[in-house]
Amino acid sequence: MNEYFRRAPIALYEVESFLEELLGEQFEATLGCKADSEDYKYVADVIQEETQELNPVPINVARALEWLREQMVRLNNAEALLSGASAPPTNAVEELSLDSAEPTKPLVVQSVTETSRKLSIRQVALLHIYRGSAAIINDAKQVALDAGYKKPTSGQQLKGHYNKLSRQISNRIGVEGKASTDMAKDISKVIPYLTGAAQQQAERELQTIKAKS
Repeated sequence: MNEYFRRAPIALYEVESFLEELLGEQFEATLGCKADSEDYKYVADVIQEETQELNPVPINVARALEWLREQMVRLNNAEALLSGASAPPTNAVEELSLDSAEPTKPLVVQSVTETSRKLSIRQVALLHIYRGSAAIINDAKQVALDAGYKKPTSGQQLKGHYNKLSRQISNRIGVEGKASTDMAKDISKVIPYLTGAAQQQAERELQTIKAKS
């Protein structure tokens, strides 16, 4: 399983749909009932156990854990409302850990919109990739507008960069020549806006690119 996640067969933009199907249609078809918060926690625990030796944690794994935490909060709130009790605070759900030492911090710890205004379109895509944000998938046009890019084609360009760069890590670190120099520059530009596992991933990729040049 470790090798499965290391090869990252599920692209970042496919993580949510994969988990939705796994804990939705497939779960109901197999067990005849809907998944509850405990089922989401079980899946999260399995992912953590199988990837605990990976350093840094792959971005798609980090996003999977963050998405599972979000669903656990949502389900706990819904269950509380149905029972007539007050919805528990968001932090009532135990934070999922990307490793055994530290709890997971929210992947987006600074306003992406605020940060994006200082970045090129491709750098905006990289920022969302490293942070595990799915905003570009949901509404690339709005993300481009928030970043200050108002051309009708900006959203399409942003999504194109996002899809290409998130599909395979080699599309970021396997480039050569001028493309390698440009990629190093772009990654360097977004690193100051990252923290934790996201920052470590970007720094590691940057070092890989520099070592090849």
